[in-house]
Amino acid sequence: MLHYSCDEGQGDVVADDSGLGNGGRVIDAAWIRHGAGSALAFAGGDARVDCGNGPSLDLREALTLSACVRSDGRQTREGALILKDPESYGLTLYLDGNIYFYVGGGGHNLKAPFPVG
Repeated sequence: MLHYSCDEGQGDVVADDSGLGNGGRVIDAAWIRHGAGSALAFAGGDARVDCGNGPSLDLREALTLSACVRSDGRQTREGALILKDPESYGLTLYLDGNIYFYVGGGGHNLKAPFPVG
């Protein structure tokens, strides 16, 4: 389990608010103001937050993934929003404008439209 509120607003580390020590390393992402707080902007390439591979992320039973995401335009490449690894679990954004949820082996278990804005 992990929870990033992105309250830092600067720096290269995001604290894990779950208390389980899964702090994330900010890689090629930019801090931006969002309302009264802050958020991270991912402009492509290898931009990401690497949360490591702690034991609490090795989920074997019930699973909930949640992300607050906004797209400013049509994506030009596919990418992961949340990804353990391609053989575990993730939320991915595809060029067809859908977000896909999958568990195990990369099979798409569920999809939902992801509108711009």
